This record gives sequence, C-alpha cells and structure tokens, in this order.
Amino acid sequence: MGSGGISCVIEQPSNRMGDIDFGIKASPGEKRHKELLEYISKRTVRIVIHCQTVNKKTGKITQPYKPSGWGTGAILKSTKKYSLIQTAAHVVSDSVKENSDLKKTCNKYSIEKKDLNNKIIATYDKVAIYKKDVKHDIAVLMVPYNLKVSSKFADSTYIGQKIHLLGYPKLRSVTGKHLSYAPGYIMSLNLGNQSTWKNTKGIARYSAVGYFGNSGGAIWDDNGKIVGVVTSMIGFRTLGGYIPQHGSLYGLGLKSIKKFYRENQVDLN
Repeated sequence: MGSGGISCVIEQPSNRMGDIDFGIKASPGEKRHKELLEYISKRTVRIVIHCQTVNKKTGKITQPYKPSGWGTGAILKSTKKYSLIQTAAHVVSDSVKENSDLKKTCNKYSIEKKDLNNKIIATYDKVAIYKKDVKHDIAVLMVPYNLKVSSKFADSTYIGQKIHLLGYPKLRSVTGKHLSYAPGYIMSLNLGNQSTWKNTKGIARYSAVGYFGNSGGAIWDDNGKIVGVVTSMIGFRTLGGYIPQHGSLYGLGLKSIKKFYRENQVDLN
C-alpha cells in the first residue's frame, strides 16, 4: 500500500474569531488528545523511495535516482550513533522493473520528519534495511543519526480498543506529502490463514480509514504505545482514484510484531 485520499490534516484549534475572544477553552479531553497527536507525530516519519532508470543495452543512466514513491514509518529507538525505524516490508522492497529497453531500480531511501502543521523538521539519508520479514510484511530501517525519540509497545490489545493513525496517504488531490490523521478501533484480531496474507497469522483489522502511503505506519493506542503496523487495505477503484471501504485497513498485530523482534534479536531497550 504505497501511496491515497481526502483525509483530515490536524491543525491547532483556535478559540478566536478576528479580534473577539469568546473565552472558549479546550476541554481536558481535547488538550490530552492534542498532546497525544503531538507525541505520535514526533515519532512518525515519511519514508521516501528513490528510483533510477538505466538503458539495458548501453548501460547509460537515463534517469538518476529521484523520489518515486513513499510510505510511513515509526521511530522505535534512538541512540547517539544510530536510530531504528519500523515500517512495512513492501515499502522498502528494493523493487526492480524491466522492459525490453529499460531497467528501473528502486533501492535507495530517505526519511522526513514533519510536525502537525506539515512543516519539515528534518530530512535524513543513508537509510539502510536492518531487518526485514517479507512474509509478515514488517521491516526495520537504520540511520546513522540520533533522531532523539523512541517508542514503546503496549502490553496487550483487545477488540474495540481505540486506535490512532498518522501517516502520509495519497488519493486524488492529497499529494502524500501531508501528515494526516485517522482515528478508529480494533475490529478483529488474529486473522489469517487466507490467501490475502499468504497463510500468515496475527493480522488485525481496524476501522480507521487508510490509503496508499499509510503503509508501514504504526497503529497507536490512547497511551501513545504501538499496537500494530499498517500492511494492507481493501477498497475499490473509481475514476477519481482508489476509495477504501470502512473497516478495510489491516496490519500486523502486536503479538506478531513482538515475535518478529524476539526472533530477529532486535534490542529495543
């Protein structure tokens, strides 16, 4: 689910109209919600995919590396020497496409950090794939920089649990460069054994609406802890673009994510 749709971009609410102050203040719940989104946004990154095209007969580069796609990721761990970022494996697939004359290779990546007002805070290159599990569609990237924040995983999840999704979707007029928010709930847990997921267990279904570009984004709970990672969606195509169905968002569930890190001996402490 690389890049889709009209979604809500979070902006700071205002209690003023012109120069008139009506004295309307955010409720404790609204303040807590904004603080949660600010916390999540500091840990959410846009992963940019760079591609190069080469003439197969001459070996000449016809198109140097340039941005050609994107996904979403979550900063897991930051140290003085490096940082780890979680995403979906298909976002960093190192894809190669060929025809009779040209070969297009997409195997370089960079990341962008933005705030809730869509202002770019920083960009980073030298992104390397640290761990990847294609079957379960999860990957960990490493950058030789201190991104200064880390994330935690929830202890458990349950059906009906409220969740939050921040990412970079694309659909119609939305370019995929804007950080967008979608709330929802966990609808199902431990799905699998279907051709859609190649007999993979541990898939969760969410009511939050996701589009192309949300792939790899973390699913967060009300406490700002990770409970899943976006891997796929189901929807339908129209003349205007791709429209996801309600409850069409799927991701790797918490238990499977933790199992991936245990089996690959990824130290997140």
